[in-house]
Amino acid sequence: MSSMPSLEDNAQLSDFPPHFQAVVARLEQLQQVLQLTPQPQINQYSSETPQPAVGSHRVWTCAILHMLLLHNNPIIDKAVHAAGLLPAAMALALQHERCSALQCRAVEMLRCSLASSVRDLWPGLFKAGYDRGLQQQSGEPTPPLQQSLMQLASSAVKQPLGMRSPVVGFVAEVANTLIQSCDASNVDSYCSELAELLNADEQWQGSIEPQGAIHSLLQEQEGQLCGPPPPRPPQSELEDEADGQSLGIIKNSQLMQLLSRMADLSLDTAESRGG
Repeated sequence: MSSMPSLEDNAQLSDFPPHFQAVVARLEQLQQVLQLTPQPQINQYSSETPQPAVGSHRVWTCAILHMLLLHNNPIIDKAVHAAGLLPAAMALALQHERCSALQCRAVEMLRCSLASSVRDLWPGLFKAGYDRGLQQQSGEPTPPLQQSLMQLASSAVKQPLGMRSPVVGFVAEVANTLIQSCDASNVDSYCSELAELLNADEQWQGSIEPQGAIHSLLQEQEGQLCGPPPPRPPQSELEDEADGQSLGIIKNSQLMQLLSRMADLSLDTAESRGG
C-alpha cells in the first residue's frame, strides 16, 4: 500500500485515494449528519418514557472520522479541524451517557488528535463551547472538557457503585487519556502543549491528586474484577511433569517427534498405494 501524501509533498486532495477524496470533500456534510437528531426512543432502560437517541447514522459518522484521524495525516487533520468535527463528536459522547459505541470512537478520536502534528485540532475542547459555540440543553455554553470531567467525577464518587451514571466509564477513560498524555515518561503519547495547559489548571491538578475526585474514580477502575487471582503454590519440576502427563500436555520436543512420525507414516502409505 502506498503511503499517504503529506504537506511536504505539496499534495492536493486529488493526490489521495478515491475513497479518501470522497470523504474529505464531504466533511461539512458529515457535520450536518452529526446534527441530525432522531426521534426519542423507548429502550430497555426507559420503561415507558422515550429517551433521547443517538442514531446509528451518528455512530457511523464518528467511526468514519476515527478512521480518517488514524492516518495522522496533516492534510486530513486540517480538514477535520476546519469542519469542527472533533468538538461535535466529543459533545455527543458526553450527552448520550449510554452509547458506548459512540464513546469509544470519541476517545480514539481524542487520542489521535493529541498525537497529531496539527496542534489546532484539539485545544478548542478545553475552552467554553469547545471554541465552536456549542451549547448544553439548558442553553449554557458547553463547559471546557476538563471541567465536565471533574463535575461528573465529583458527582460519581459521592454515589455508591451501581447507582452512578453510565457515562462514568467514559469519563474515566478520557481522564486517563489526558493524564497519560501529560506524562513525559510516556514517549509515544506525551503531548507537551496539553501538559502545559492542564498543569496550569489548579482545579484539574487537585482533582487528579490523591483524595481528588478523578484520582479516586481511576483508583476504583484499576485491578481485575473480583480481585487478583489467588497465587498458585510452588511446585517442584517433578510435580510439574507429573501434572503435565496427567493432563495429556505434550511438550515441544514430543510434538515435533509426533509430527515427524506422522510424516513418515504418510510417505509409507503413499508408497504402498503406488506399489
